[in-house]
Amino acid sequence: MILISTPGIDQRFRHYPQLYSRLGFSHRYRALDRDELLFVLDRHWKRLASSSSEISAAKRSQNAATKW
Repeated sequence: MILISTPGIDQRFRHYPQLYSRLGFSHRYRALDRDELLFVLDRHWKRLASSSSEISAAKRSQNAATKW
């Protein structure tokens, strides 16, 4: 099983010895930068959206998600 969560989740598992003993390793991924995030969102939303209204909603969501 692969768990993807917030940083430090492996430390919280220490309170649950049976679960923590089965944790193989922990890897910290860096956050995507803006261009990488736009690439991922654009690629997947084009594939999933079937109508122009869904594409428009996806673009609005993408713009909101990448404002920083």
